[in-house]
Amino acid sequence: MLVSQTENTQQYAKCIANSKRVNWDIDKDVIRFRRFEMDKKFLPDGLSMVKDLTFLNEKERRFFSQVQGRTYANMFDLKHQELFRRLDALAGEQMPPGYHFSPDADAVASIVLGKSTWSVLGLTLLIELFTQAHYKESIATDSELSELWKNVFLYLWREESQHAILDELEWLKEDARLTAEQRDLAVNDLIALVGAMDGILQGQAEADAVYFIAHADRSFTAEEAEQIRSTILKAYRWQYIVSGVQIHRFTNVLGKLINADQSERVFAALAPIIQHTCA
Repeated sequence: MLVSQTENTQQYAKCIANSKRVNWDIDKDVIRFRRFEMDKKFLPDGLSMVKDLTFLNEKERRFFSQVQGRTYANMFDLKHQELFRRLDALAGEQMPPGYHFSPDADAVASIVLGKSTWSVLGLTLLIELFTQAHYKESIATDSELSELWKNVFLYLWREESQHAILDELEWLKEDARLTAEQRDLAVNDLIALVGAMDGILQGQAEADAVYFIAHADRSFTAEEAEQIRSTILKAYRWQYIVSGVQIHRFTNVLGKLINADQSERVFAALAPIIQHTCA
């Protein structure tokens, strides 16, 4: 084990105590009978990458962030499904019709259920860590964002900060149960899960590009439309994969669990995705 049993017990107890303090109610604490301020952005420019599209005007840049923000909410998992279903309904009341979140929940679940516990815990920790980083480094400090949107991710940040500690401990415990051969197969599963996520992102990026282009107040050239498509995919790959694997806490834990050959396989699989976000 990388940490002692006593340390584990103390960390679990602290997380449970903290979790009791961050419980919140969707209506009373988060939504509070509010609607989205549609004259405000949903996602910061650093996450949406809208600045890459220099031909967009201010209104179009705002709408671009709102489309991505709606998908950002829909991407979160089942433990928050009621909150984000409510948010999507609110957004649907104020945004043009035709938005579609393409991933099928049953299909995604079947992919995850077919993989090892080790790989699922690793991916879960990745998501929890990038969620915290996005809020703390970008969302919380941006005065141009919808206040309702910021409040949603404030409460999510508070909750995920505790979940990440618990899931990191669970990942270490699960790793201690594995043989070298089982761990090697689990690494393959983690690579496959990231690949499956990238496939989901590619499909949703295309759907969101089509929606954005259809509801802009003007036509775009073929070159501009292609730039919009590429930028949305680039942004999604950054948001949901690359920003997470660059967090030191994640790479530090992963690096302690896998050997050099396994690490090379993981980052070889990530290389094309990382290169696209840096292009």
